[in-house]
Amino acid sequence: TPSLSGPVGFTGSVAGDPATVAVMLDTAGGVIRLSDIAASLLGMDVRGTVALPPGDAPVMPQLEGTITDLAPLGRMLGTPLAGAGTFEATSSDDGSGAVTFKAAMRRLSVEDVLVGTLQLDGTRAHSGEIAARGRARGIKVAHINVEQARIDVSGPMLRLALSAALSGISTFED
Repeated sequence: TPSLSGPVGFTGSVAGDPATVAVMLDTAGGVIRLSDIAASLLGMDVRGTVALPPGDAPVMPQLEGTITDLAPLGRMLGTPLAGAGTFEATSSDDGSGAVTFKAAMRRLSVEDVLVGTLQLDGTRAHSGEIAARGRARGIKVAHINVEQARIDVSGPMLRLALSAALSGISTFED
């Protein structure tokens, strides 16, 4: 079977935001490998590699990134977003197809919800099931302040269940 290999790049804009992407592409053996990824788009800088095996085999990322501003992503999604932070996604070495992920955000806002800091660690199984735990501090929603929250997220991506234990709850009038 024929294969492709070599550098691939893009410079332009995505959702009105400047974007550049540079990767090394290799399709040998039926696996699409993107290595030496260097992408800057939608307020994020991403580095790493991704392997896309054929069929139902799991996607295998080794990515890390910095989020300088979530606003461009929010514009693309049609939802006001703000915040900055870091993230990583790493495929397991055991062949299970699981991907571990971590995110650390600060000054996060989604619509009218403000979060001072958010730490999230989790796993996505090859089946698509998510299991994640996190901690948020400095939450403001409407007229309510929450000093701290422990968060658990689980289930399939399109039907995630969320539970939270909140502490230090007060109103702006307190």
